Amino acid sequence: MRGIGAGWAVMLGLMVAACTPGYREAGGWNGVMGFKTERLDDGYWRVSYAGNGFTTHETAQTYWLYRCAELTIEQGYDGFEVLSHSEYSEPADRPVRLAASAPVIVPMYSNGRGRGGYFTGDIHLLKKPFDATPPRIFDAVALKSTLQAHVTGATCDGGNVCHHAHTYLYPPQNKSATQQ
Repeated sequence: MRGIGAGWAVMLGLMVAACTPGYREAGGWNGVMGFKTERLDDGYWRVSYAGNGFTTHETAQTYWLYRCAELTIEQGYDGFEVLSHSEYSEPADRPVRLAASAPVIVPMYSNGRGRGGYFTGDIHLLKKPFDATPPRIFDAVALKSTLQAHVTGATCDGGNVCHHAHTYLYPPQNKSATQQ
């Protein structure tokens, strides 16, 4: 009897693990969940992150941005520009801007089950010099460093990234204007 109870506990643990979002490449035992990268042309990539009905928008967005930064560094580049002009959709399909002054709305799609789960967009890899102007142009090393703790750290709400300030999505403030 003890062996049967332990077996059920292991099986339950595996089922829960299969349902929780995580930062990993899509495919394998977890099917489509995870990130995918597709080379479109020299320096142009399509990056996707797919979770499930338990994946929050914040988690999908964080993992997508992290993968973009990671890919940029892997390819020997310094930064990336978000090219997509798709909209972020909540379950009610209401478009939401990430920042009041944002020229780009980062693409994200709902799976219709009350939570996010799918995030995709095209990026152009950049070499220095460039001006990092989030949410359109990011310095890959700085972004990866900022997101590292959220991607590899403690999780909240069933395996999602814990809620955090998204200051990395806002353009840098003009120092001369703020000093007046």
